[in-house]
Amino acid sequence: VSHNLEHIENFINMSYKQLQALGAEECAEGAYLLSQYAFFVQREQNKQIAINNWAQSKLNECLSGEIMNMDSFIKYEVKIAEIVKTNNVAAKLMKITVHATSVVDRLNFLSSNIKHMSDMLLNLHRAKKYKNAGEYNDQRQ
Repeated sequence: VSHNLEHIENFINMSYKQLQALGAEECAEGAYLLSQYAFFVQREQNKQIAINNWAQSKLNECLSGEIMNMDSFIKYEVKIAEIVKTNNVAAKLMKITVHATSVVDRLNFLSSNIKHMSDMLLNLHRAKKYKNAGEYNDQRQ
């Protein structure tokens, strides 16, 4: 996907006039590239969700013993922050969860929006192909 990223970005950022100028085959190629990219983005989001789930589970295991030793009147978030300050493993796991969550937040809905753009290009491909076939039949008559 990385070698096609510039080409993909061109399709994503096309103006209305640029879309009108595309041929039917170019629309089909663009639809395929965008669909491929949507799959790539979704796979990356799924990977980050899995990483976050794993790190969160390990963090909970790491924190459980120490949280029990803290005053029950202290907020849960404050307890975690205090433990993370002194526990290197908990700090690394927290860093992983924060990073994975931020990636997931950035990718959220992106895959479906790219897939929608792919579907629109495919519809444009069909319309142009149908129009071209009609013009061809008119010329033959």
